[in-house]
Amino acid sequence: MPGQLAGPLSIAASQARHSAPWFSLRAFVIILIVIAVLVILLAGPVAAGALYEALSRGAERAMPGMFFTGLGVLFIGIIVGVAIITFIGLGLIAAVILGWIIDNYLIRITASACPARPPYRAS
Repeated sequence: MPGQLAGPLSIAASQARHSAPWFSLRAFVIILIVIAVLVILLAGPVAAGALYEALSRGAERAMPGMFFTGLGVLFIGIIVGVAIITFIGLGLIAAVILGWIIDNYLIRITASACPARPPYRAS
């Protein structure tokens, strides 16, 4: 009996249905991830510029209100003694200060670092 089992087995059914497909789910997911990363890298700066423009228009009007709201929440958190309320107030104030610094200084630095070149003239 062991001699009979040692020989090759023959399967009469077609084995085409059992072969591996030319692509797998893992390869498909990797391709989707690569495409998503490329789209984010290419469209990210454009979307960030449009978002910055949209947010900077209303930022000057919203900054004083947000600063004083954060200051009020900070004082309430200190008086009541609840740390999470204090941190929320600090976060609001920090967001206003960071936004003010970015709006007033970071844009000027990048604009002065890349001055506009005069147009090219062919001689």
